[in-house]
Amino acid sequence: MTVKEYSQQLQEGLKNEGLTPEATDLVALSKTVMALRDALANLKAFVRSYKFKSTTEEIDFFKEIKPLFHSQLIYHKIVFKVQLHRSYQGDAETCFYEGYLKRFERFVRKNEPFMQYCMSGHTSHDRLYFTRTIGTMSNLDKDETFTTGFDAKLARLLAYQLVREYLHSAILKKVKTTAPDSPLLAWNESKVSAIELAYGLHASGAFGDVTIKQVVTGLEKITGLDLSNYARIFSDIRLRKTNVKPFLDRMSNGFMRHIEELD
Repeated sequence: MTVKEYSQQLQEGLKNEGLTPEATDLVALSKTVMALRDALANLKAFVRSYKFKSTTEEIDFFKEIKPLFHSQLIYHKIVFKVQLHRSYQGDAETCFYEGYLKRFERFVRKNEPFMQYCMSGHTSHDRLYFTRTIGTMSNLDKDETFTTGFDAKLARLLAYQLVREYLHSAILKKVKTTAPDSPLLAWNESKVSAIELAYGLHASGAFGDVTIKQVVTGLEKITGLDLSNYARIFSDIRLRKTNVKPFLDRMSNGFMRHIEELD
């Protein structure tokens, strides 16, 4: 079994445990943290005895596979900590959120060149960043068989992007004083399906030069849904292996059936 196949097996196991991507209550978060910690430990044990078949496979593991698991663990641990302590903040809750944001933004600014490299799709420095070469190690992970140092930094950057969205949403909810408008339409599907639709509309350019956040906000106003964790949910959608877009497929099939019935 290759390391990629084993990682997919672990991903399926996480999905089969019924973890809820948008969960924010402490019990669900604790369950998710423990499951992700176990999955990462199992992946570590597998890699210790695994010989990568090529440098390309090693780069793929430390650039794409491990950071995905690790970033999810970091994200859920931070959200758990925020949820645990926010009830003690009272009127200072917004300042509490903003303190976390400032801390994360300092880390992102400090590592901006590395983040730009990873997000741009460049590969020129992949051997340096994502292979276990002597001299590239950092103190982020002392086990040299399971890290290049930079994969852990990438995981933190990915997690902090998700946390930033979560905290911005929490701040908006806290400062909002007016009652939300009544939804224009009743949404009968899941939040995950709504996120599929939002990303599909954004990717198609249906609304022109707008951000995914603007598309999500528009859907929230129409449906009355809280889609503040859209980035986190989309991260889980990317883990799907059999069908990445079941809702969009159902929508397309339903449209074709309607056309056929009219004929």
